[in-house]
Amino acid sequence: MSYIVIDHVDGTRTYPGVPNYKDLRYLVGGHVEAIRIPGGMTMYVNEEGKLMGLPVNARATVIQSNPFDFIVGVAVIVGEPTEDGEDTGLTPDQLEVLNFHLGSGTR
Repeated sequence: MSYIVIDHVDGTRTYPGVPNYKDLRYLVGGHVEAIRIPGGMTMYVNEEGKLMGLPVNARATVIQSNPFDFIVGVAVIVGEPTEDGEDTGLTPDQLEVLNFHLGSGTR
């Protein structure tokens, strides 16, 4: 199990495990907003990122499915939630899809 952090400055990194809510708040720098993305995954971003003027995250924007929107700040991607709504780690297939869309630039 793992998750991916996409930062417009530091690039993309893969970490083991699944982040908890406190970790997500730290990673995105504030209140957390969940965005469903193709492949059964969830992307977490700063809920107030656009109001705060955070920079556009072009790499994360490519992955999300709304062609009329864009992602700002740091994005965290986890796997499909359980029936209880708990986050899960990314599967090897999901990691492969994300690496394809991100240009295999994950570390």
